[in-house]
Amino acid sequence: MKAPLKLICLIAVALMLGGVWVWWKVNRPGTETTQRRQNNAGATSSPRPDVQGNPRTPEQPGVTAAPQSPGAQASPPVGISSSIPERLRLAFDAAISFRERVDAVRAIRGPLTDAERDAFYRYLRVPANEPQNQVNEDWLRNELLDKFVQQEDLPAGLPDLLVAIYQDHDQDAVMRDYAVQHMAPAYERAAPEDRAKLQAAIWDATGETDTSIAGTALLALLDLSQSGSSLDRCPSSSNWCSKPRASRCALPPSPPWAIWEHPRRPAF
Repeated sequence: MKAPLKLICLIAVALMLGGVWVWWKVNRPGTETTQRRQNNAGATSSPRPDVQGNPRTPEQPGVTAAPQSPGAQASPPVGISSSIPERLRLAFDAAISFRERVDAVRAIRGPLTDAERDAFYRYLRVPANEPQNQVNEDWLRNELLDKFVQQEDLPAGLPDLLVAIYQDHDQDAVMRDYAVQHMAPAYERAAPEDRAKLQAAIWDATGETDTSIAGTALLALLDLSQSGSSLDRCPSSSNWCSKPRASRCALPPSPPWAIWEHPRRPAF
């Protein structure tokens, strides 16, 4: 019984020694396997540097990390493009109330620069698309038109802007009415070729009897005639002018909210 037991012990010791030798052969320093394991461990434990040697932070789908610098400025407020001139930024800031935006427009002093004028023109040419804010949008946009006609020199392109807003039926009816209202003060200082455009648009507006626009156009013509401005005779192309004289005395029908001098404005 003792001989087989010794044999078994010798075999176990031999197997143990063989296993130790194989482990040392594979894992001794300097072998290819050890080097590969160290490389893999280093790749997963530290961020991989980018081409400039800075640690690369994890990226999220659809998110681009902005470069940081000690003098970096905060991003513009919500709704403001970085291309908007500094003096107009509050007027375009959708994150504040319309009252504050209107006050910002009224606070602008002195002549508008070309960049400021063009920024306002781009804004006004795009119809407002938020029905819940339509009344306030009309209020703000009317203030912008007021600012234009109050300038010492009539801004270049204003007659074309007013005609474009009036002719754009995607614009709110009240905004189109405001455009017609401002044609009279613009007409008095406009160049002869621009006067022709404005007068044609005013006469055309007299035919819009389903809104307050026709009445506004008639009042504009009255203001111009009383101020001594030269006007063409009533053209036959105008719906109002084509009516018999007796029927011209009646004001065109209007919706209940219409006010001839100043259509719908918010009360504050």
